[in-house]
Amino acid sequence: MFEKSRRQVPEAACYPLDYSFWSLRDRAFEKEDARVGIERRYGPGMDDDGVLIPAQRKMGIGKEVSGAGRVIAERKDIYQNRRMANIGVKKAEEVLSGLERSSRADLDGLCGSAQGCAELLEEIHAAVSSMEEECVRRAILPARALAGRLERAARGADRRWSADTFLADLSGREDRLQRQLRELTDRTDILFGFTDDVKSGMSLTGLMEKYPQSEEGFTRLLRANGYMAKPAGCLLKACSWSEDPELLMEILRPMYRAKRERRQDEEAAAPSYEEVCAKVRKDLGERRYGELVPYMEFYRLAAEVVQETDYLEQGFGMQLRRVWPGIMKTMGAGLSDPDDLKYLFYEELTKECREGALSQEAEEKIRGRSQCRPKAENKWQEMNGEPARKFGRQRV
Repeated sequence: MFEKSRRQVPEAACYPLDYSFWSLRDRAFEKEDARVGIERRYGPGMDDDGVLIPAQRKMGIGKEVSGAGRVIAERKDIYQNRRMANIGVKKAEEVLSGLERSSRADLDGLCGSAQGCAELLEEIHAAVSSMEEECVRRAILPARALAGRLERAARGADRRWSADTFLADLSGREDRLQRQLRELTDRTDILFGFTDDVKSGMSLTGLMEKYPQSEEGFTRLLRANGYMAKPAGCLLKACSWSEDPELLMEILRPMYRAKRERRQDEEAAAPSYEEVCAKVRKDLGERRYGELVPYMEFYRLAAEVVQETDYLEQGFGMQLRRVWPGIMKTMGAGLSDPDDLKYLFYEELTKECREGALSQEAEEKIRGRSQCRPKAENKWQEMNGEPARKFGRQRV
C-alpha cells in the first residue's frame, strides 16, 4: 500500500491550479528526502504551459546529509510516530470544520476583495500542505521503514502473504466505506429487491421515492462520506457526494448487479486479521510475536491515516469549489471567461490576489496556457495509457 502512496497520474487532465494542490504530497516527499540529504523530484511535473510531464528520475545529494541518521532514527521510532500520526488529520479537520461553518454570505463577503481571496486560498493550501507533510513524515515513511520486517513475518507464516496482509479488516475510511456499501446493497436488495430497479437505470432519488424506508440508510451513508469525490486530482472539476448524491449510484450499480454469493465467496477467501495473527503467532512463537505486535498495530494505524488524509483532501477540494465563484467574480472580471483563472498556479494566483488585480503578465500566461490546453489533454491521455487524440486549436 505505502509504495503506491505517491502521486501517479490524475484521473483527468488537471489545470495548473488543480496541480498545485494535487502535487502537495509529492512536495512533502521531497521535503522529507531533503532532510536526509537527497534531492529528488516525485510524481509527474507540470511545465509552464500547463502540460503534465513524466516524473524525473534524477537524484542528487543535498546539504543535510549530516542529519540523516537522526531523521532515520525518528522514522523508526514507532512509539513516537504512533502518538503523533493523527496530528495532521486533526488539525486539518479543525480548519475544514471552520470553513464548513462559514455561510455562503460569509464566504462571498471574504471573496469580495482580492485580499480576502488570497487569504482563503492560502488557508486551504496551507492546511492541505501541512496535512500531507504530517502524513508523509509520521505515517507513510515510518510504515515503509518497517514493511520489510512485516513482510518477512507474513511470508514466514504463508508464502502467499505480504506486509499488506496485516491490513485485513482495517477500520480506515476506505475499508469502512466498502463494508458499509456491501451491507447497504445486501440489506436493501433483500428487503426491497432493488436489483431490477437498479438494472433498469433508476436514479437514487427514484429509489428513495419508490422505497421510502430505504432513505435513512442512503442518507446516513452520504452524510458520513460526503467528501468522496471524483475525478481525483482535479479539485475544481471534481464533484462530491454532498454536491451530487447521484454519484453514489455509479458505485452501487455494479455492486447490485454482482451476485451476492460471489462477493461472499471472495470475502471468505481473504484471511481475517484474527486469522493472520493466529498463523503468524504460531510461526514465530509467543515472544517474537509479542515483539512484532506494536509494529503490526502501527502499520495498520498508518494505513488509516493515509486513507483519512486522502478523504480530507477531497473535503478541502469541496471548500475550494465553494469559494471559487467568489474568486472568479473578484479576480476574473477582466477575462472573457473568469473560470480561466484555473490556468494560473496557486503561487501565481495568490500573488495576483495580493496585488489587487490581474496583471498583464498573468493574463498572457492564461491565454498561452489555454491555447496549449489541447496539448495538455493529449499528454494526459498518453501518460494515462489511453490512445492520444488529434486536437485542433479549439478552446477547452
